[in-house]
Amino acid sequence: MIKTDTENTLNEIDKIHLLSSEAIEQKQFDDYINIFSEKLTYKQFNGKIIDKKQLTKDTIVYFSRLKTLKSKYERKNYSIEGNRFTENLIQQATVSITVFFFFTKKWTIEREGTYEWNKTEGNWKIEKVEILKEKVY
Repeated sequence: MIKTDTENTLNEIDKIHLLSSEAIEQKQFDDYINIFSEKLTYKQFNGKIIDKKQLTKDTIVYFSRLKTLKSKYERKNYSIEGNRFTENLIQQATVSITVFFFFTKKWTIEREGTYEWNKTEGNWKIEKVEILKEKVY
């Protein structure tokens, strides 16, 4: 059976999502941060916009405290225009971090966001993120 361009794109993006989850779970910083474009603009739920340089700094701190993370996502919708793939996702993650060296804090975060990917030189990279909703419990 021959796959359509849409099926191929979805498979490629899904594979990157899987690699991203594995990279976070295993604290493989380089594998995780390389998913993002150098042109990244990331709009957090509080409205603050950060670039890849700031995301890199934040991720280093986050990884240093991270004990465990389990994540899953559901794609609500998507569109493809040439080398641009845009998806709306709901992501749910259960996180535990080290607090004050001895204690562990655990919570679940549910986030809805729009992710814009661009394919250059055969590689998909996230160029733009906008977090639309965020709930922590």
